[in-house]
Amino acid sequence: MVSLLRDDSASRTWSDWPPGLVEGNSPSITASSYDPAIERTRLQLISAIRDWTRNPITWSDRDDPVPVENLSAETGIAFIRRLPSDRAFPKIAPDGDGGLMLVWEGRERKTLVSVDRVMLLLVSEPGRGNSHHFRPLRFDGEAIPAIVLEHLPPR
Repeated sequence: MVSLLRDDSASRTWSDWPPGLVEGNSPSITASSYDPAIERTRLQLISAIRDWTRNPITWSDRDDPVPVENLSAETGIAFIRRLPSDRAFPKIAPDGDGGLMLVWEGRERKTLVSVDRVMLLLVSEPGRGNSHHFRPLRFDGEAIPAIVLEHLPPR
């Protein structure tokens, strides 16, 4: 697997266009759906994930900060890269145990996806009486599981 944590944007040339190209030369977006604002947001989320592997943060003054593990970061980055442009981007944060939390607060539903190494833990309506915890899903880095996409709010 090619490491997604490396920031090799300085070595890119115009022949690397569009920036959404991934291993195997398959674009993550089509030319007709390209939106610079969406792609800027996507890159900002990826940058934050990369930063948390090197500069851990903590939510408590009692705990030592725990960096996001490389495998969890790579999985989170692949997820963000594969997120369709018609879906809202999540709020993201380290979970304090080496993983990531991705949260969507849509008008009609709230969704949480926890990234733990290569596993995605989907929770629909977290913290509410009607919350549902799905079985853990292995993410191959290529296709976001359909059940996860069904629970993500549109843009």
